[in-house]
Amino acid sequence: MKSFKRTQHIIGIFEPYFTLRRAVHILRSMIDPETAAEEIGISAIAYKKLCALFIGTVDDDTKTLRQAVESGNREEIRSRAHHIKGAAVNLEFTVLARQAGNIQNMALEADFNTIQMELEQLCNEYADIRMGIEVIL
Repeated sequence: MKSFKRTQHIIGIFEPYFTLRRAVHILRSMIDPETAAEEIGISAIAYKKLCALFIGTVDDDTKTLRQAVESGNREEIRSRAHHIKGAAVNLEFTVLARQAGNIQNMALEADFNTIQMELEQLCNEYADIRMGIEVIL
């Protein structure tokens, strides 16, 4: 019952901004720093520091990636996507890592509309992760 009330509270916070489906997705991506830290073999304090670094790095990388797609710079697209993938893998954000890997693989051959669509999905996933991280910091 306590968990249900917490879930209702969290959904209530997000309700003005998101659909119920989006709120459920955000809840699933919420991060328990103790469990996450244990899974990768570091302290919860170190995990939180890594998460803060992750946000700063990926904020810059997504901005640069978006600019690279808009300007048609395939090498920069590949490089920024690779960087995001590595950062996501380190913290076991597997969906984000997969999406960044997809963009990295597409960078040299795919049309920019396809890359742009994948980038939007990546940015949505990152926004959810970022929100979860902000809760624990």
